[in-house]
Amino acid sequence: MKITRRTLMTSAAAAGAVTATRLWASSTVTMGKMEITSLSDGHLVLPATFTFGGLPEDRAREAASMAGVDLNGTVEPPCNLTLCRHGDHLVLFDAGSGTQFMPSAGKITEALAAIGVDPGDITHVVLTHAHPDHLWGVLDDFDDLLFANAQHMIGAAEHAYWTDPATLDATPEAQKSFVVGAERRLSAIADTLETF
Repeated sequence: MKITRRTLMTSAAAAGAVTATRLWASSTVTMGKMEITSLSDGHLVLPATFTFGGLPEDRAREAASMAGVDLNGTVEPPCNLTLCRHGDHLVLFDAGSGTQFMPSAGKITEALAAIGVDPGDITHVVLTHAHPDHLWGVLDDFDDLLFANAQHMIGAAEHAYWTDPATLDATPEAQKSFVVGAERRLSAIADTLETF
């Protein structure tokens, strides 16, 4: 069976194993000895056209209309991270935006505080990919490691892509800061980084 967020939540509810805790920052599901918490890192503010990029204009307008989105406006998608507690492990999936990407994001420390977790308590940070809203939060406002006691992990192909000089050369000017920011942060966590 392929496990997705939907099958995980459905299975947990069906088994009667769900205990929901709502805070401004989280909702929690307990399954056996594992506790999974969804944490808010804030939200992004993007041009609406970003969401429908690549679609022909008539299809983009149709999709935007169905979603109630003004293509001349902005969208504010939420940035959520997942924390898994299992035994002595506190595993955070992605590090969030940090405070240097967008002022509306980078709220993970507040979300963790709301559930009584200090960034130093995190044992592992699993990075799904190196976009700013997933990676830039590994550093605090002073460019120190935010999750200083954690083992950081990322896919080898993902790491190779963001650290390859050819990536910067091939990236459009408007997104070059994403590549430079990823490389800087991957370099900063190099001593605690494992690729798989």
